[in-house]
Amino acid sequence: MLKVKALTCVSATSGSQALNFIQERIEDVFQGKGKMFRLILLDYSMPEMDGPTVATEIVKMFTNNPQIDDN
Repeated sequence: MLKVKALTCVSATSGSQALNFIQERIEDVFQGKGKMFRLILLDYSMPEMDGPTVATEIVKMFTNNPQIDDN
């Protein structure tokens, strides 16, 4: 549905892959190569790591990188 609205979407097949995508995006933002994700949707049950665990790890990433600013 998001692609139909012409939004750029990235999808991961596991919790660890999602975290890797987010870490890569953080690095891109620091290098001025892109903007941070505006929305992250997680499935509750995912391979390797469930959605709540991934969400906790995402919070840690942003807590450890308070200078992220994607205006």
